[in-house]
Amino acid sequence: MKFVLHWETRQGAAGRDNLEDIKDLLTVFGKWEGFPESVQTTEWVVSLTDTGTGWLVCTTDNSEDLMSAIARFTPWLAFTLTPVMDVQAGAALAGESAGWITQQLG
Repeated sequence: MKFVLHWETRQGAAGRDNLEDIKDLLTVFGKWEGFPESVQTTEWVVSLTDTGTGWLVCTTDNSEDLMSAIARFTPWLAFTLTPVMDVQAGAALAGESAGWITQQLG
């Protein structure tokens, strides 16, 4: 299954505290060995205007491995994990759904 992972740095402290949190996050991230082999990442991007916000596109059949990997960063980051599909498959699914709804209402 394909996922888009969105993260934002957690805020809520004074500026100096937020700065220390970012330093701690970067230290831990620098020592992180990455996702398990069961999680294949295809893209990592961050916002140009706010480097504390980013997205990751990945594929896995083991969502527990994915969740375990991101849980390590929850002291610093808030996550939204969204299952997604390629746009062509999504369009086909939307068409099938429209046909089913039409039959139900017909």
